Amino acid sequence: MVLPQIVELRRRLDAALEVHGSVDAEVYAKSAADVLDTVESLIASGHAAEARPLARHAVERITRTLLLIDSADLVVAACQRALGLYAMACSAARPNAVKLARWLFQLQVDSPGWPTVELAAFADALGDAGLAAYRALLDEAWQNRSSDSLDEADIRLALTLLVMRERLATFDGTSVNVADALPEGLPTPAAFLGVASGGHTNWLVEFLVQAYLDGGRAGDALELRRSELRARPVREHYAKLKETALRLNRWPEIRPWALDVLHSGGSGDDIVGAMIDDVDPDAAWAAAARYGCAAPLWLEVARHHAERRPADVLPGFRALIIECAARTGRRHYREAVALLHELRALSERCGRRTEFAEFVGALRTRHRRKRALLDELDRAHLS
Repeated sequence: MVLPQIVELRRRLDAALEVHGSVDAEVYAKSAADVLDTVESLIASGHAAEARPLARHAVERITRTLLLIDSADLVVAACQRALGLYAMACSAARPNAVKLARWLFQLQVDSPGWPTVELAAFADALGDAGLAAYRALLDEAWQNRSSDSLDEADIRLALTLLVMRERLATFDGTSVNVADALPEGLPTPAAFLGVASGGHTNWLVEFLVQAYLDGGRAGDALELRRSELRARPVREHYAKLKETALRLNRWPEIRPWALDVLHSGGSGDDIVGAMIDDVDPDAAWAAAARYGCAAPLWLEVARHHAERRPADVLPGFRALIIECAARTGRRHYREAVALLHELRALSERCGRRTEFAEFVGALRTRHRRKRALLDELDRAHLS
């Protein structure tokens, strides 16, 4: 490969990522993707040293653009990709570790919450010296923060530093003490999410929700829970919202909204699991049929449903048994046998014992060369 002139690549990068007036997030993200493809190809072809400053410049340009966009998931993804490429380039062509530490620190302090800096991705490039410098910068900033200011900028900085301390503690395998962690004026949910987006901040969310509740800010507590569910419509966030709403006697009015969010963006496992948690077996069965879910969840739902309508679950049990039998190893064969015992009992309840015997016969015929499976069937006296 003939390496293009880096100056020319830098010019093309600036042209692609320059913003004039309003930003069309989709168009901008496409331009960023084209630039980042070039950077990635440089790294892959052994030119990490040349790619490194380009990737870093891309991170800086895209991060500045994020400040101009209200809804920018595609651009956030591009920024995260740029930072990932920069980490790859730094690992292959080591920069000055202390300067890298300063850049990573300042990037997070100045950013709108994105991109998320994963220290593990930069661990090799930082080394002991770089990590020590990063810790020192963070410790100094933390000690010098304004701990009792109600100014929005001071609150945002304190939140940013707290999130950075958590990420460093996660990397080190330690913990963060939340005592006196935040200014007296707690941030709004929007301010917190603007800083913490994409980070591993579950404990900090719990801290804030409890602080809101203790401070009589029930609306903020619910809004933070709702924002969590909107951002990631998963079973855990649904359960947390439910817990807080029940505490405030507001779950009946919030549940329809929460279900809409979960059905719009959640996975089958999340939707079915949430219905199980809600002790709503009919909704759980309907969700399993509509969206599908993992076998353990389906079995949990099917066993409840079978108490009233056993015939409905027979096809699903047969499908799971066929899947287990198709694998190799006695563990899978024993799982198949356990399910066959359940299927036999359900079939008898439905008056379909002959149908069960025919199914076992067909299973034996299909897997007649699997001596271990046949042995497990014989031991269980299944026929």
